[in-house]
Amino acid sequence: METGNGEFVTALTSIKTAFDLLRSAERGFEEKKPDLDEVNRHLSEVHETLVNAREALADAQEENRTLKARADRRKEMETDKYWEKAGGFYRRKSEIDAGLFIPYCPLLLDSRRQCCANGRNAGAWCI
Repeated sequence: METGNGEFVTALTSIKTAFDLLRSAERGFEEKKPDLDEVNRHLSEVHETLVNAREALADAQEENRTLKARADRRKEMETDKYWEKAGGFYRRKSEIDAGLFIPYCPLLLDSRRQCCANGRNAGAWCI
């Protein structure tokens, strides 16, 4: 999933293009008798650009949900974490109380860096 504002830029560009096409069609109607084929072509282009805008906004919305969920997990971990000095990793207090042993990556929690691709780093699970 792409990060940043790419989806929003795509959506806004598509919407601007749609408005430009509508303005162009409107000017054409004012200057001459409308050609139905040209009108249909413009409407088709407007439809396509608005569909592109909708898709880009849906992608941005999904990315936003994913990022919010990740931030919520990190915030939850921040309040529930316990530093295991002997192992050099974090654990959740709630999991300790439940008798679970699940170590979490200290690199991710302390520096906000990405963990390794396989979801483990120095024997500790990434969140």
